[in-house]
Amino acid sequence: MLDELEKLLAFALSRKSTDIHFEKDLKHNNLRISVRTIDGFIDYAGSLLNMQLMEYLKYIANLDLININQPQSGSFSYIYNQEEYYFRLASVKTIYKEICVLRILNQFYISKDIFNPIMADIKELLEVKSGLIIFSGLTGSGKTTSMYSLMHMFKDKKIYSIEDPTEIYFANIIQMDINKKRNFGYSEAITQVLRHDPDLICIGEIRDEEAAKMAIRAAYTGHLVISTIHARSSLQTIARLLDLGVSQAELDDNLIFVANQTLKVKDKERYSSYEVITFKN
Repeated sequence: MLDELEKLLAFALSRKSTDIHFEKDLKHNNLRISVRTIDGFIDYAGSLLNMQLMEYLKYIANLDLININQPQSGSFSYIYNQEEYYFRLASVKTIYKEICVLRILNQFYISKDIFNPIMADIKELLEVKSGLIIFSGLTGSGKTTSMYSLMHMFKDKKIYSIEDPTEIYFANIIQMDINKKRNFGYSEAITQVLRHDPDLICIGEIRDEEAAKMAIRAAYTGHLVISTIHARSSLQTIARLLDLGVSQAELDDNLIFVANQTLKVKDKERYSSYEVITFKN
């Protein structure tokens, strides 16, 4: 299966693909594989082992192969051409189809160059000691890459991240996984992190009320907090936080920077475009 996986990766990475889609027709027992590229989806022919490859990916991503009717997600890393790539696999089954999407999370794209359009704002953030920084955007906009890129610009800092789940491993960041089955949610994680006197706290994504409140709680303790959230604009980012139970007063006290991000294509290359709002606290 490793040979089949590497053939698929070679096909996807050579086309700068961001994700690979597996669509299994349960009624006719056939499988379509396609990769998302700058020019749209391209079908991948592969071999007769495609079915086995999809099952193998579910296995190495630690999906539950027994409860296949439940939507699931998992992650794994793989060394290809002497570089370590990180992947997230999401699986869902309907009446007639089973869909798996393999997202390519490549840390080697992380670079301070991503911030060229807003470098003046970013340099100011590097001097800030406390408050809440938010990168927002739609799925696939690059907001997580921006978050990690900013974190790597802080030198000689003690950085903790709380993620659900951790997708990319970084040696200079202490990464903690949310595990609600073991009663280790955002509240418990923040409690533990604050005992370690961090300089920077990352909450991977604010997707519910608990994560939003914990981000504010951490910022109120005098720490610098960075996170991401799904939103279409910088103003909608603020509205999303309000919808998740954060009060206007809490935002006024803690929010220092919002960058809404879109991914654009020019000359066959992807680049980030930002809409920024800064707040003086």
